Amino acid sequence: VSNSTIKRFFVIGDEPKPYTPTDDELKAQVRDVRDNYMQTTQNRIDRYRNQKELGIETADTEEVFKQLLEYTQYLRDYPSGENWWSKNPMVFDEWSLSGVVS
Repeated sequence: VSNSTIKRFFVIGDEPKPYTPTDDELKAQVRDVRDNYMQTTQNRIDRYRNQKELGIETADTEEVFKQLLEYTQYLRDYPSGENWWSKNPMVFDEWSLSGVVS
C-alpha cells in the first residue's frame, strides 16, 4: 500500500478587499439611526402631552419634557454638522448628560 500525498495550492494575490461604504451609504445609515431616535423621542413627548391633557401623573417631569424638545432640535440639526455621517448622534441620556442642554 502506498501513501499518497495530497497537495493543496493557494493562489495569492487578488484576495477580496474589505467593503468600504460610500459617504451616501453612511449618510443613509446615520439618518436611519437619527430618525429612530426622533420617533422614540416624539413618542415620549406625545405621552407627556397626553398625560397632561388627561390630568394624570406624567411619566416624565416637565424639565425632562423640555429637554426632549431641545433634544429633538439637536436631532433635526444633526445633519448640518461637519462630517456628521462619521458617527451616530447621541442617545437622549448621553446628550442630556453631555452638558449640551440649556
